[in-house]
Amino acid sequence: MPDITILPANLATVVLDSFLYGLLFLLFTLTVYFLATRRTLADARQTTKHHFTSLAFIGVATLFLAVTVHWSIVIYQAFFAFIHLANPVAEDAFYADLGQISEIIKNAFLFMAVCLGDTLVTYRLWIVWGRNPLVVIFPLFCVERSCCHYRWHCRQVDTLATKPSQNIVSHSVSTLDCNCLCPITTVCFHFP
Repeated sequence: MPDITILPANLATVVLDSFLYGLLFLLFTLTVYFLATRRTLADARQTTKHHFTSLAFIGVATLFLAVTVHWSIVIYQAFFAFIHLANPVAEDAFYADLGQISEIIKNAFLFMAVCLGDTLVTYRLWIVWGRNPLVVIFPLFCVERSCCHYRWHCRQVDTLATKPSQNIVSHSVSTLDCNCLCPITTVCFHFP
């Protein structure tokens, strides 16, 4: 199997990111619609305003905004590379340069979205377990490890440019730890 070059990989990234963003947009729109039309039967004091000012909804809205900015930058980079540059050598150089401001901002919003998603999953675990702080110690450690790892590597631009796969693997392991542990612990609460 031949190696995948940088241009086809980034073109596939545009298509995949657009598809996943479309799903996220649909789910977020449905969430807002259902929260706006929801009638709370259990508690008459809860209103639509209560649902839109809850910590979970504010976190989800912030996550949606971060993913929207990330996706917008992916689309901007594709248009810039394929229309403005219109030269395969210049396009390769554009996508290979990890020090470009658009690439740095895109990666910052990506990691912010991942850390925020991990935090929301951990918050949901905390709520399900009746606000027990002992249950969220390890997931919070995973979130903190993931966020601090990104901050540490942002200070070392050479490391980001020369060894991006190590950064991706270590950040992904932290996120995977959190996103596997929280649902398993939630299921253990419902089925002891």
